[in-house]
Amino acid sequence: MFFADDGSGARVEAWPKASAVCPLCRRVVRARCGEVVDWYWAHERGASCDTWAESETPWHHWWKLRAEPDQREVVMGEHRADIRTPKGVIELQHSPIAPEEIREREAFYGRMIWLLDGRRMVFGLNEFGLDDVARIERVDVPPWGGLPPPPAGFAYWLWRRPRTSFLAAKKRLFIDLGEEVLEVADKQASRKEGFLLLGRMERRDHFLNRAGLRPLDTTEEERVLSLLVRYLPKDHGRAQDRPGFHWNDKGPSRRWREFATGAQLERWRTAWKPAEHEVFEWHSSGRLAEREEET
Repeated sequence: MFFADDGSGARVEAWPKASAVCPLCRRVVRARCGEVVDWYWAHERGASCDTWAESETPWHHWWKLRAEPDQREVVMGEHRADIRTPKGVIELQHSPIAPEEIREREAFYGRMIWLLDGRRMVFGLNEFGLDDVARIERVDVPPWGGLPPPPAGFAYWLWRRPRTSFLAAKKRLFIDLGEEVLEVADKQASRKEGFLLLGRMERRDHFLNRAGLRPLDTTEEERVLSLLVRYLPKDHGRAQDRPGFHWNDKGPSRRWREFATGAQLERWRTAWKPAEHEVFEWHSSGRLAEREEET
């Protein structure tokens, strides 16, 4: 977690060799300030006391910092809401999640929305190694018929290789696609095509305003927040012998890592020696652009 209690009730971020108190269970947490990931607080015995917690990324951090300090990581019973404003809870979701947990969170939080990390979906940059195939794209003619024309301001969108567990979601669903956010009003599933979404796209600054979060400022928009790396491990040639490995027409599956700084990336690159990799810069404007590597 990014925020802990300093013992006097003040919310603080991690700094080297520091200790603080978990605002949920009131046990001691220690600062973890390594070279590869963002600094964070961790319980002394490792596991988080919140069973719904997922590994934090720069994406989580950016969105939490759009909220006021007292609206971030808000303790509610036995859980911490990522963001809680007067309009309700905003649950940030980067990793896969089971349908059962989706239903549990919706019942627990009540008034809430989901915000998914969809930064890689626009460009087809995903763990399946697909190049130049968008995972979410607008479709003027839906792949299956019998559908009415979309309402004014809405359109149909095809979500290839979707997170199928979100068919269980009953609360409003938003997908952060970088510079824009897709609001999903309805969804239908097809085993062959994926999800057909009825939704409307809006600029990210408009979404921030509607959600009651802090707007962007012009000095912030071109700052690089993190580096996303899509890579093949150095031992990928032996990977097909492992359980669960799959191939597609583009070759072996890629993996992903995210780094807060170029120095962290270089240390990882030296240690892991990937067979091949691409680096993408994620800007605070939401833009994701491939970085030209020096030769």
